[in-house]
This record gives sequence, C-alpha cells and structure tokens, in this order.
Amino acid sequence: MSAAGVRAFFISVAAIAVLVLIAFLCGILPESPFLAFLKAEEMNEYLSAINYFVPIDAFITIGSAWLLAIVPWITAQFAITGVKILGEFIPFT
Repeated sequence: MSAAGVRAFFISVAAIAVLVLIAFLCGILPESPFLAFLKAEEMNEYLSAINYFVPIDAFITIGSAWLLAIVPWITAQFAITGVKILGEFIPFT
C-alpha cells in the first residue's frame, strides 16, 4: 500500500469514528432542557414584561448569527490542525 492509500484509510476511519461519536451523543442527549420551563403556565404571564426590558428574541438572533459565523471557522481550524498533525506522521511521497 502506498502512503496515499494509508492516509486515505486513516482519514476515512477517523471520519467514521467521529460520526459514530456524534450519533451516540445525539442518542443520549435529551430533546431540550428548556421544554419544562416553556410549558410552565405561571411563567408565561411574566415573559412579556421581561422581554420588554431584556430583548431575548434579539439576543437569540444575534447569538445564532454569531454561532453561524464562528462554528465553521473553528471547525476549519481543527481540520487544518488535524491535517498538519497527520502530515507530520505520514510523509508525503
């Protein structure tokens, strides 16, 4: 087997391992930890008053936009670091 074949094999094994780990974590995590709070009737009458002073919907929109921008960048940095580490162990021929 050539170095390119070995490299491709280890990358595919690592990708499968990551997918299995993600599937396992998604299987054991609960649906949402906030469902109990959202269904509480005594809290619903105060939410409009709280939202008047603290714009929670704006916070959610801004936080979602920030996550949408930062998560791909962090993922790319991890991928670049992983390729560099693999490059040190598997010489390019």
